[in-house]
Amino acid sequence: MRYDELMDAIASTSPTDWATLSPPSVERFKTSGGDDLEVWLAGHGSVAHLRSDLDVSVAWGADQHDGPWEGVWGQWSTFPDQSNYGVWAEVLWRGQPVHRQVLASADGGRHYLPAPNAVMKPNNREIEKWVVERDDLPLARLIDGLAHPHSDLDQTLQTTGLEIRG
Repeated sequence: MRYDELMDAIASTSPTDWATLSPPSVERFKTSGGDDLEVWLAGHGSVAHLRSDLDVSVAWGADQHDGPWEGVWGQWSTFPDQSNYGVWAEVLWRGQPVHRQVLASADGGRHYLPAPNAVMKPNNREIEKWVVERDDLPLARLIDGLAHPHSDLDQTLQTTGLEIRG
């Protein structure tokens, strides 16, 4: 499979075409006292496999930054809950990452959006608008749909006023 075919698979499928595992890995150990000890591995909190091709999977949820986006990076949000976090999302082929992008976990984790970029005014000191890249939409749309089945990323983007570029 070529990279463009893989990305087309991401764009042309819906969340119902995928099987989700959350959390993807939990290790259990016995302590010397005989108690079970669960260890959650750091990294992505969720993984989904394409039902029609188990070589294709996506993973998401690993922290992009320690803590919420602050300062200028939090200004784009118009959600009631202003806490926005960056999380990594990856497309995997046979378990190996072949594409990675940052998603914004917005409104207290209720939405996954492509990470917005600031477009500066000509004076280069003020933000004119916030945009998301069109090429970032397919993976964000899939992840948002897998994580939040009743969410509609396109409607969410309209609500926020984020402009789609490209």
